[in-house]
Amino acid sequence: MITALYILGDCLEWLMQVAPVNQSAHPSLCGHLQQQSLTYPAAIRPQTNRLIASLEPQYPTTDDDQTQDSNDLMMALAAAIQQSLTYPENLALALNTSDMGVPTSILIGCLLGAWRGTSVIPSEWIMSLPNTSRQTLNQTAQQLYRNWAGINHISATFEVFSLDL
Repeated sequence: MITALYILGDCLEWLMQVAPVNQSAHPSLCGHLQQQSLTYPAAIRPQTNRLIASLEPQYPTTDDDQTQDSNDLMMALAAAIQQSLTYPENLALALNTSDMGVPTSILIGCLLGAWRGTSVIPSEWIMSLPNTSRQTLNQTAQQLYRNWAGINHISATFEVFSLDL
């Protein structure tokens, strides 16, 4: 599980800082993860390298030396990264796979949200929410961002990141 958290954190960081162009996203992300994996603890580098290799156009691979829970999480993360890179402009398209589990769906939402923000959410989904729910969602997103960025101590009236829902 720790390997998946390292990789997810680095994917989110990369997506938010680089904002890649679709065509160059896949090799660029793999290169970033490969470089970052050099700083990971030695015990998790083999799993990291297998996940990076699984992001190639073939299907993600499994290994017998991983526990089932760890393997499931790594497979979910690999599938989420693949779907996010394949459908970066539309969350609905990225989630349109019948055999996708809840963890993969959540990870896709995290990755695409970091990469493209709220623009990936279909407007029909947003408009189907009552106005109060949209406001609550907006406030929660603002607070999550402020906590992640380490600026939660700055006045909430100071807008640092626009989230138009």
